[in-house]
Amino acid sequence: MFSHFPWRRGFETETEMKEDGKLTIEHLPFRAGERVEVVVVAKPGKSPRQDNGPKPEDRYPLRGKLYQFHDPFTPVAAEDWDALK
Repeated sequence: MFSHFPWRRGFETETEMKEDGKLTIEHLPFRAGERVEVVVVAKPGKSPRQDNGPKPEDRYPLRGKLYQFHDPFTPVAAEDWDALK
């Protein structure tokens, strides 16, 4: 994970959220007062919060719909382009 940043000391672990919005990580290899960067990434797979997210059909309303372009190569608002003047 940290191979592209050889000057950084890294620590990686996995855990499961026990409480919404709160995460506790113990036994870290850093000392008090040392500055650290924290990045939290969800693991792939099914999680309870995914059930409440938007459905694919809500995120992409045109997916699977039939639509047609009439004269698709006609310029739109060509008079607004300064480069064409």
